[in-house]
Amino acid sequence: MGHWVRGVDFNVVKKHVSGPQGVRGRNSDNTLLRETLSWEPSIPLEDGLARTYAWIETQVEERLSRSEVTRSIGGVA
Repeated sequence: MGHWVRGVDFNVVKKHVSGPQGVRGRNSDNTLLRETLSWEPSIPLEDGLARTYAWIETQVEERLSRSEVTRSIGGVA
């Protein structure tokens, strides 16, 4: 199955497991959330992941940029 994040295509291979492996909650059932808080996610998971990836990428780039500036003026990053 082909997917993309930030315009990059990649393949995802699904592997069926016969029962729970590790963390029980691999799928999000928002029923209790909706009933208790009258709230539910407003964007699809794929969009949220893409936004999160973009934010993390920006944070890493900014940190690397600051690190380069510090090194260029003789400091220690």
